[in-house]
Parts: sequence; C-alpha cells; structure tokens
Amino acid sequence: MTGILGKVKTLKFRDFPTHGGYSVFFVENGYDEKLNLSIMNHLMEIHGILDKKSIEFIYFPLIMQEARNAAIYNYPQLKRADFSNSLSSDVLLQLLEEDEERTMIPPCILQYTTTKDGIDYVNAYPISIEEDADMIPLMENLLEQLYEDRVSCSSILEYDFDFYSHRKEPLTADETFSSDVQAKMQEVYEKVKDLQLLGVSEWALKQYLFPQKRLSSMVITEKYDIILPYYNNLHIKMEPLVKAVFILFLRHEEGIVFKCLSDYRNELKDIYLDIRSKLERPGHLSEERINQSIDALTNPLSNSINEKCARVRAAFVSQFDESLAKYYYIDGICGEAKRIILDRDLVEWR
Repeated sequence: MTGILGKVKTLKFRDFPTHGGYSVFFVENGYDEKLNLSIMNHLMEIHGILDKKSIEFIYFPLIMQEARNAAIYNYPQLKRADFSNSLSSDVLLQLLEEDEERTMIPPCILQYTTTKDGIDYVNAYPISIEEDADMIPLMENLLEQLYEDRVSCSSILEYDFDFYSHRKEPLTADETFSSDVQAKMQEVYEKVKDLQLLGVSEWALKQYLFPQKRLSSMVITEKYDIILPYYNNLHIKMEPLVKAVFILFLRHEEGIVFKCLSDYRNELKDIYLDIRSKLERPGHLSEERINQSIDALTNPLSNSINEKCARVRAAFVSQFDESLAKYYYIDGICGEAKRIILDRDLVEWR
C-alpha cells in the first residue's frame, strides 16, 4: 500500500508568504492524527527527499521551534519561552481568496506558482495515507509532481579588496577601513548566516508573535560592562583595548576623523588604563607595551584602528542582526568622521 496523491488543484491566495516554488507547505483544515504523526516520524527523510529539487518543506506545528535561534538573533528582545506555542496547519488557509474553500480543502501540500493582478496562484496536492510506511513513497511521488525553482542568494557582502592596488604610497587606515573591516568580519558573517530569518520563518514570526524591531538602551557600568537591558540584559563582551576604542567613540557623538586620532591619544590611553584597573585579573603589561598599542591605534597609517573597529562590530553582529547592530558599532565613509550612530539618550553611564 502506498499513500494517495490526489488531483492537483490551483487555489487563489492573497499575500502568500513566498513568491517562489522553493518552499512547500503542509496544510489541513482540522487535524489528521495519522498523517501528522507520520510526518513527524519521517520529517528528516521528507526534507531529504524534497531537497533533491532544492525545495524546503514547511510544517507549521514545528516552525517556531525550528526558527527559535534565528528568531532570537533577529529579535533579541524575545525569550525562548516565547516559542512554547505552535502554529496549526490551517494558518495559511486564512489567506485564501475564496472563503468557502477553507472548509472544503483536504490535507494537502501547497506550492506557489505565479501571481496575476494581485492574486497568488498556488498548486494544492491532496495527500492521504493508510499507514505510516506510506509516507516516504508518497513524498517520492510528490517530488515528481513539484517544479524546481532554484534561488541563490547570500547575505555576505563581497568587496573588491584590490581597489587601491594601483597606489604606490602607503594607504591610510581611513582609506582601507571598509575593506579591512569586511575582511575581518567574513568569519563572523559565515557563523551567523544560518541565523538569518528568511521567507516563511520571518512571515510566521511577524504574523503570530508580532515583534517589533526595537533598539535597546545601553548601560555602561562603573566597571565598563556593556549591557543592553531590552535585549534580556545582554552582556556585550570585548577585550580591554577594543573596549577602550568603543568607549572613546561612544564619548564623542560627533565622531572622530581617523587622521585626527593622534589628538585623542591621551584620552584613549586613560580609558584603556581605567578599564584595565577594574579587571579582576588585569595581568601585567609594561608601560612600553601599552604605549606601543596606543601609538599604533592613533597612527593613521596603521590598520590597528580598523582591526579594533572590526572587533567592535563583531561583538554586536555575533549577538544579533546587523539591522540592529549597526546602531551600536563604529562606522563611516572614507574621508569623514567615523561614529556610533546610537542616540545618546539611549546611553546610560553608571
């Protein structure tokens, strides 16, 4: 006995969550226990079968759990407890253009086909099984009916690192800021790329948890701990020299032009020494070593400042999405002041 794949029917939707065939959705009006148990028993196998055509299988009762880590990365105000509830498999049926079809539709797999005049046309493949062993043959049969819609995209920016290759004179830190920072950030971007909320996961989150991306205030404690209260008291960790650079730019809302960094040498050194003095185990650094580090940071021909700015950026981007992180790290264009754009009314010094 094999599962039964019924005759395909085209349904009309408004605001279907994807506009491509790279995702398919299990939907039902009600709850078929046998079918749902079989899907959960064979979920990994179903993913493997459909992946042959680069198609993602969306099973709404588990989507919140599957998207939990990505959701918290993109919406750091959320807690894991926010994902204790599941979505039902009839969630998409609320978007049907014709209301009467909601009660008539059997358990089926949906795949988007096209959009015309504001209406999304979606193929519905009815499915049913007699026993658990029917599920895999059913999915293999379904795979033959689905069309493949390959989409290739990357959130990692590509930069031309040879842009200044014709220059003979030494490049300044300001001129190489973007390329230096992006080169050093590649590893961080690789680590977090799987935490990007795309397509259905983002749609489900916006529809049913209603989060609003919101900036957190930032608390700088007497010991220079960096705390983001609205993001569940997230503690942003940095090495002392990196943190000293961050604190310097945080103090100067107007920003700092890299060629003028030497004007801030003494202030930067004072910040660094104060941070170290409040560490539980500061370790020993000679005066000469400290001066060398500060001199390198304030030398416009050294890329030391770019490295530290990259580490500041990594400290935030490793914790939450760049659409929020960009307000907290140091950035700017060549020839102009680099600054932290966070509204200082959100900064509290304790």
